Amino acid sequence: MKRMIAGIIALTTVLCTLTGCGKDAADDVKDTSVETTAAQENTTEESNSGESVEAGSYEETVEEFFKAYIANDREKTFLMQYPDGFEDFIKVLLRTFDGDMTEEEIIDSFQSDIYNDYDEDKKISFKGIVDSEPLSDEEMGEMKEGYATLKWIVDYIDQNGGPDKVDPNVFNEESKKQDFDDLADSVKLDEAYNLKFEIQNDETGETSEGSMIVFRVEGEKNWLITEFNIEENVNDSGTEAMEAAASSLSKAGNTALVEMDEESLLGSALDKAFIVSSDDSMNYNVPDDFDTDIFKKKMKNYFEKMSELEWITVIKGGVVFYAAVDRVEDQQNVGTYPVGKVIIDQNLDYTDLDNENGEKSLKDIYDICVESIG
Repeated sequence: MKRMIAGIIALTTVLCTLTGCGKDAADDVKDTSVETTAAQENTTEESNSGESVEAGSYEETVEEFFKAYIANDREKTFLMQYPDGFEDFIKVLLRTFDGDMTEEEIIDSFQSDIYNDYDEDKKISFKGIVDSEPLSDEEMGEMKEGYATLKWIVDYIDQNGGPDKVDPNVFNEESKKQDFDDLADSVKLDEAYNLKFEIQNDETGETSEGSMIVFRVEGEKNWLITEFNIEENVNDSGTEAMEAAASSLSKAGNTALVEMDEESLLGSALDKAFIVSSDDSMNYNVPDDFDTDIFKKKMKNYFEKMSELEWITVIKGGVVFYAAVDRVEDQQNVGTYPVGKVIIDQNLDYTDLDNENGEKSLKDIYDICVESIG
C-alpha cells in the first residue's frame, strides 16, 4: 500500500509543478481546512458504520483480477485496487496535464509496478492460491492508513464539486494538511490476508509463485488488492520494459523517502535538488546529512530487481522527480520516468528526450541532469 501512496504523492507533486502551487492557493484554503477535514472524517465514519454488506469471497476476486491481468486490462486491475470513485482522481490529473498525458497513460503509470515485467506474448495461467495468512496488527495499521489516504482523495473530490471543479492547487495544499494516522482510526477492516499464489508458463510448464494482499473495508462490498507481485514472470530488456522499470524505481524511491520522512531522516534533502545513483561515483549534490545507503536499502524493499539495473534518481523536496534505468548486462535500452523525458532546468521541468542523433545512454542522461541542476 505504501508504494501506491508514494506513487500518488509523486503524481500530485508533478501536478503541483505543472499548475504552480503558490501562496495564494494555500491562503484560499486556510479558513476551510478544519471544516473540510471534519466533513471527510464524518463521511468515512458513516460509510463504515452501516450494516454489513454481502460480499463474494476473496478467491472470486483474485480469479477475476488475474483474468484482467492476463488480458492486459489495466483499467480493470486499477479499479480493483482502489476505492470506488478513485477514477475521479484520474480525471483531475487529466485536466491538469492538459493533453500531455492521456487517461490510458495515467492509468499505466499507476499500474506500472504490477506490469513491470509483463509480456503480452507470454502465455500464463493462474493455478490458484497456495497459502493464506491474516495480516499482522502492524500490517493492518498500514492498510488502514493507506485506505484512509485513498478515501480522503475520493471524498475531497466528491465534496468539492467533482473532478471538473476541483482546483489542483487547493487539492495539493489541502492534502499536505491531513493527518492520515488520525483518519485511519475511523477505518475498520472486515478481513485482510496475505496470499501466495501460483502461476504457470503455458509454453514451458514452469511454475512461479507470487504474493498479494486482499482486504475488505467494513460496509464495503468489494475486496481490494494491493502489494501484487509476481516473481520472475518475464524478463525483457526492451525499451518498454525499461520504462516500466524506471516507473517502478521512481515509486520505490518515493516510498523510501516517505519512510525516511517518517523517521526524520531526510535532513536537508528538502532544500535542494540532487542525484542518487546505483554507482556512488555518480551521486551529485547530495546533502551531507542524507544517507544514500539507507535510501537504497529502503528502495530495495519495494523494488528488488533494482540490483539488476544501473540507474539514477533526481530528488527534490523529498520526492523523486525523475528516474532513468538500464540493465547492467546489456546497456542497450534506457528507460525514463516520466517516459521519454529529461530534466532541463533547476526547477526540474521536463522536455522530450532528443534521440535524433542516436539513443542517449544512461551516462548521457546523467550528464544532462547534472548540467540542469547546476
